[in-house]
Amino acid sequence: MPGQLAAASNFGGSGTVAVSTSTALGPQGAYDMAGNVREWCWNQSGPNRWMLGGSWNDVSYMSAVPYTLPPLDRAAGNGFRIARYSEKERVAELTKPVELFRRDFRNLKPANDEVFDVYKRHLAFVPAPLNVRVDESVSRSDWRVERVSFDTGFGERMPITLFIPSGGKPPYQAVVGFPGLGAFLNGPERKPPVDPPAGLDYFVRSGRVLVLPVYKGSFERYDDFITQTGDRYLQTFRQRMHDWRQETGQLLDYLSTRPDVRRDQIAYFGASFGASTALPLLAMEPRYKAAVLQLAGFTYRQLPPEIDAINFAPRITMPVLMLDGRFDHLFPLELSQKPLYELLGSPAGQKRHVIYDAGHGGLPRGQVIQEALTWLDTYLGPP
Repeated sequence: MPGQLAAASNFGGSGTVAVSTSTALGPQGAYDMAGNVREWCWNQSGPNRWMLGGSWNDVSYMSAVPYTLPPLDRAAGNGFRIARYSEKERVAELTKPVELFRRDFRNLKPANDEVFDVYKRHLAFVPAPLNVRVDESVSRSDWRVERVSFDTGFGERMPITLFIPSGGKPPYQAVVGFPGLGAFLNGPERKPPVDPPAGLDYFVRSGRVLVLPVYKGSFERYDDFITQTGDRYLQTFRQRMHDWRQETGQLLDYLSTRPDVRRDQIAYFGASFGASTALPLLAMEPRYKAAVLQLAGFTYRQLPPEIDAINFAPRITMPVLMLDGRFDHLFPLELSQKPLYELLGSPAGQKRHVIYDAGHGGLPRGQVIQEALTWLDTYLGPP
């Protein structure tokens, strides 16, 4: 399981460790293929070369995220592994260039309305009985935590965690989160949170309810769809987007039943995976009144057209704030971030792209908080 391998690897440490010090033994019998140092590959992508596996100073989900860097990059987490091949023909095949972005989003045209209507029907929401159950309620100093679950409409139950402000006067505005890739790589060994994830507590402290769903394939509902390949990957990803659409509809139906939530003042927050791959959900759900996308852009993933964000971006018409890093290697500024921003269907005065001198992460917390809360105050109103 990728999450278990990453958990045993040297991520989030203070430096490299000797090979085989960790218990991160991969399926081919090699140690530290994840973590320790991210490894240079010979293969090029444009002028750059591939880096794989993540390093000691990366977050663990980088073990499954491929990206490229200029060949003269000398970051402390970079390294390499030596291999010997016996067949020269095989070496020539293995060292061919591999492009990260196989499409130029700057020149692609989204599907027309007639084709999009077909995609839209594929992701239609079918309301189902919720059968809500409150599984846990815990009071903290600044918020109350509720663990709730309800039926998805496709034979499973969806758990969500709500962080409800202790102060203020209900009904509250709500912010619904969609997580980054790490949530879909970790296995089911996880305790429900009693505090908001690092970096999201400010939503609750501002007087808003923070809602963190456990989407199909994430956290304790983990499956291996994100690591599949070939036709199976495409088929499963298509089904998973349909699942997330159904779950989103059920979730918003549930929030509308709560007397402490303003059903007309609900915002979306997506981070990385939630600000790229999951974007079709925003186009399909008019009940979201504003969105904050952190580390956003068109994904490098190859996806079927009926769930590809390129076809959904022009149909996202709510106010959208994008918060990005100028040196993001996963969603490059010119190839990924700007094409998304330009294609968003939000009116010109209701979308904003803030670019920081950072990479895929490490955005300045104080400035991010100010931008995000100002955005929500503007389009949802003061909490």
